[in-house]
Amino acid sequence: MTIDEWTQMNAGIELGGVDVSMRIQMGIYHALADGFKLPSETLVVPRVHVAPTMEGRALVHYNGRAQVSHNGIPADFPELRPRLLAARGGVSSAGRSADDEAIEEPAWLSLHRWFLFFAPTAEASGGASGERPAPPYGFISLRRTALRVADAQGRRLVLASRGESQPLPPVGNAVNCDDWLEMCLLLADGRFQPMEAPRLQLRFEEAAAYEAWAAIIGEACAD
Repeated sequence: MTIDEWTQMNAGIELGGVDVSMRIQMGIYHALADGFKLPSETLVVPRVHVAPTMEGRALVHYNGRAQVSHNGIPADFPELRPRLLAARGGVSSAGRSADDEAIEEPAWLSLHRWFLFFAPTAEASGGASGERPAPPYGFISLRRTALRVADAQGRRLVLASRGESQPLPPVGNAVNCDDWLEMCLLLADGRFQPMEAPRLQLRFEEAAAYEAWAAIIGEACAD
């Protein structure tokens, strides 16, 4: 293709039907004709891995419902835990009405500044123990969270909404509250969905892990 054919093919492609300047047209033409790569082709954007402030395994209890309602009627609690809800496309406004059952599931926690992410453990994802966990299925913001219970004997932390000041009933009892703890559910298809629940409980299998997480979460929630 000659330069005349090139300029004729690209005539009037600018906004308003005007021609691209001849200097730019010739530069592009000669770059392509001579086999040179354009700057956009040679530019490599490095992937930056942001290491978490802390990460580790915990047993998580969070029985949340969708933040939607129909005619003022709140959504029911789903039967599935957040990990499976994210994999299956989220939770609808309908579902099985259930109390806040004390069902735990293992999760991989990673703290990035004040965002606490939850990911399936390698075992839950079908991998071998010790492998890197799968992408996260949800997160909470510790800036909107209060550390309500730090139970060293049971190695558990209970988080609730920072705006809720009433005493929390024991895990396993349902409560009605207008200011619940929010979790952003990260769905497998790339969408996200907000959920809400009275509390989030984290239980650790080792005392050292509990002490480390209690210190860093307590500090993050206090900011």
